[in-house]
Amino acid sequence: MVEVADEYKLTDETLFLAINFVDRFLSVMSISRQSFQLLGTAALFISAKYEEIYPPDVHEFVSITDDTYTKTQVLNMEKLILKVLQFDVSAPTAHYFLRKYLSHLQLPKHINHLAEYLCYLTLLEDFPFLRYLPSEIAICSIILAVHTYGIRGVDFNFYKNTLLAIESNEPKNLERLITSRQTCIEAMHKMQIFASQHSQQAIFHKFCGDKFAGVALRTAAEKSPDFKIYFT
Repeated sequence: MVEVADEYKLTDETLFLAINFVDRFLSVMSISRQSFQLLGTAALFISAKYEEIYPPDVHEFVSITDDTYTKTQVLNMEKLILKVLQFDVSAPTAHYFLRKYLSHLQLPKHINHLAEYLCYLTLLEDFPFLRYLPSEIAICSIILAVHTYGIRGVDFNFYKNTLLAIESNEPKNLERLITSRQTCIEAMHKMQIFASQHSQQAIFHKFCGDKFAGVALRTAAEKSPDFKIYFT
């Protein structure tokens, strides 16, 4: 799906939204392995129509599959996805929160690229990342990017204040949320270390390019950051 999104110059949000559709669909309905490509194609078709100004038409999505599936099959899968999702196609994604947080922080461009790369890596594994909220993945991506480049003095108080507001200023609840995000950032750090060895290489190669300052080639930190120190 990453390669298809790049080939048709679809936005990052289109890709993340399509994968959100796939995850939510599979949490409700099982399909055969042979139908996974059809599911992904139809999910991209829906998200492109929702996010893009000029989305590719259904014939282009059929050609993506090398005509493995027909136009009718893609449209029928589109109907099935929408039925299963109850036409709820407006979903917050990790990339949506990432853009919001980065806009607030105004970090150097290479940090933004690395945070985006780390956010992308979470698409490769359902476990453990499906257990975390999109907002958790987004903030962990940024903190790990900052940690990887050894940047100091980044003010994350806006995020701490958000957590406190959500949890009604309960210190115990804040501690629980920080612990959850610590496990997320540790899993993300492992993904960063072994990304070049993963069976799916599209994301790694995408972020090796000059467009993203080659951030995928940046050596990961020896240890994952302590999430808590950014909120003390």
